[in-house]
Amino acid sequence: MIGRLRAAIAWLRTGDRWIPGCFIAFFVCLAIWEAVLIRTALTTFNGVVAEDAYIKGRAYDEILAQNRRQRELGWTVNALFDQAGPTSGVLRVKAHNADGAPLSGVKVFGELDRYDGEIRTASLDFDRVGPGRFEAQVATPAPGRWTAEIKLRQGEDAYRLRETFVLVVE
Repeated sequence: MIGRLRAAIAWLRTGDRWIPGCFIAFFVCLAIWEAVLIRTALTTFNGVVAEDAYIKGRAYDEILAQNRRQRELGWTVNALFDQAGPTSGVLRVKAHNADGAPLSGVKVFGELDRYDGEIRTASLDFDRVGPGRFEAQVATPAPGRWTAEIKLRQGEDAYRLRETFVLVVE
């Protein structure tokens, strides 16, 4: 056995016979690395894409105009999430006009979204708890990263805020 191993080593040392082995080892390592990348790509991408991406793309100028109108309003809107349990909490919103006064006569509503292989949504019902302050009780089907799209409407004026928060299991 040892004699055969010594003979194989001696055969490799003569000349350039080790070079093909290096090529083979390189391509084996490359194939293993590609298999790891393919497996990672298949297990991490949830496949969620916008069903109407083309239509949204065509309406992009309208979205830019909405964002410009929103900036011109001068409203300051902040959202804060306080977790109460593994799948629940309170989402608080404060809204002020350009002068810093609390907004009045504003309707606040929203929706929670989570994309984790399946699309999960939950609606948000905000209650007014003070001048320019609103709260919504949040109860989600699962912990994890959730995105809240909060919309404020006062007559013809509209404001949209997207806030992401994470529900952590303690």
